[in-house]
Amino acid sequence: MAEFEGMGYGLRCSSRLETGAQALFVPSSVIFSGGNGNTIARAHGQIQPLSDADAIAFNLLLEQAKGPKSVWALYMSMLPPAVLTPKLFGQPALSALHEPQVARRAARAHDLAAATLVRVSPSLRRAVRAGCALASASDMNICIEAHTSMASWAWALSIVNSRALIFKGVRFLVPIADLVNHRTHIGAWMREVEHGNFFLKHHVLSTSGLHTSSDRNFAPGYQFFEDYGDNPTHIYVEHHGFVPEEENPFDCAPVKLPSLNHDGNGRANSRIDVLTAVGVHRMPSKCMPGELNRVRQDVRILIWALSINTTQLEACPATLSDGAASSQCEYAFPLPSLHERVIAPALLNEATGGLAAFKTTLKKDEMALVDPLLAHDLRLSICFRKSRKRVLMRLASEAAAAIICETS
Repeated sequence: MAEFEGMGYGLRCSSRLETGAQALFVPSSVIFSGGNGNTIARAHGQIQPLSDADAIAFNLLLEQAKGPKSVWALYMSMLPPAVLTPKLFGQPALSALHEPQVARRAARAHDLAAATLVRVSPSLRRAVRAGCALASASDMNICIEAHTSMASWAWALSIVNSRALIFKGVRFLVPIADLVNHRTHIGAWMREVEHGNFFLKHHVLSTSGLHTSSDRNFAPGYQFFEDYGDNPTHIYVEHHGFVPEEENPFDCAPVKLPSLNHDGNGRANSRIDVLTAVGVHRMPSKCMPGELNRVRQDVRILIWALSINTTQLEACPATLSDGAASSQCEYAFPLPSLHERVIAPALLNEATGGLAAFKTTLKKDEMALVDPLLAHDLRLSICFRKSRKRVLMRLASEAAAAIICETS
């Protein structure tokens, strides 16, 4: 273990590591889990089961109350006093994100945490009282309040949300393994979105513990990094409190593609029918990657469905029922050229519109980040919106190039 500038604690390689070699093993006896946390909570009178995150947070506060008597005392001392995510941002930093939905999610999370604390407070206070007694606290009331307040509950949840690993939907807080910092793998740009499979390939949880293997080669003395997986940058900002230094191959930026709903609009209903017939059963994500080849197929089909005229809308249902392609409804069948003649202009329009909606340019953002006195939450917001702009700029560039190729 070592401290690294701008990253806090991390792990340093003591010897050479080859790709695939075991880098770390953490026994199950020291891993925090929702199951263990619920067992402890029930022992102190908690009747309703807690979520994994709440149960682990409960366990963390109990161990923190034990102080030096906790078997996790060394680990607890290395945990950060705060994890700066949008939940803790001031209003200027929230506004600087340029994404109101992030602020809304942060507010909802805060309200949910407050409601959960009310429900868990009696059992948490009993557990913490026992922890404070074990630590021989000089003032029991101060000790109990310090580990059962809203601030302490929010801290414990932030630790879980930023550091816990998820296996098959279940959370585990793994001491030492959670100190490994992120750095994008060199092969990530060639990797498809795998829904976490790359990360899981190098992290195997068994009944004995967590086995972590190296996803790249490391020389002795270098910091040990791992690729956290195929996540967009907003995940890192909202849960982990950082923006990757390098461009994220799996990043995306929201665009304003129309949504279709079954209502009194006959054309919209017909477009939905066509989408359903070709296998698109719900509106796709409007968070677009910066590369055309990473734009999902359901997004391409949606753009095509939004562009077809009345004649095509009338022809498509009949074509689909016959099961034979026609010039009026060819997208439902083997795709000739992914319809870049329709898709690329639409994406170019969305990308340029998204860039124009920002109140600052990329250059102004970079100039603002030079200020050494810039507040940390504001710095994080500016870095995040820079990442959004870079995605939109890449998307605009590739879409414009595709249009040129189509017309030449």
